[in-house]
Amino acid sequence: MVSNNQSCNRFLKGLKMKVKNKAHVEASIVEAYLVEEISIFTSQYFEPQVLCKRNKPSRNDDLAMNDDTLIQQSIFNFSGCGSGTSKKRWFSGSERHIIETYILTNYEVVTPYYESFLNELYKHYDFKDPIIEELVAIQFKDWFKRRRSGTSRAANGESDDDLMKIALTRITRQN
Repeated sequence: MVSNNQSCNRFLKGLKMKVKNKAHVEASIVEAYLVEEISIFTSQYFEPQVLCKRNKPSRNDDLAMNDDTLIQQSIFNFSGCGSGTSKKRWFSGSERHIIETYILTNYEVVTPYYESFLNELYKHYDFKDPIIEELVAIQFKDWFKRRRSGTSRAANGESDDDLMKIALTRITRQN
């Protein structure tokens, strides 16, 4: 818990950092204090969309960064920003497989295919069998790519370019 003395010292340190005129330190501190008080008081009369100290979003508020001009897919609907500097690295084969499977099993456009895959598994296994999760993790990505290949797509009369991009794209690196 912060004591009164600590908070007072922190406040005074903030005022001392705003000193402009070293010849008249006390007057400069008073001026900085008055400017801060006036700006806080008058900011209450600003329009809500005007950002100021009183109504600025918190430091970790990612909602302010939401860009409505970008097309959002259902799997990528969480806004946010990276922390620290970005680094490029290549995914290993197993990491890439896990990422691709996660995207496919959570993308709502792929849901009918996922359910079809599960129905095929239910023909051979009980729906409560824990091996089903393992089989999904191991086989679904390849099953989906085979299912969405050119021959089966033409046979089904389907033409969804987004699904083909998902099926044929390889994720190789992370920024």
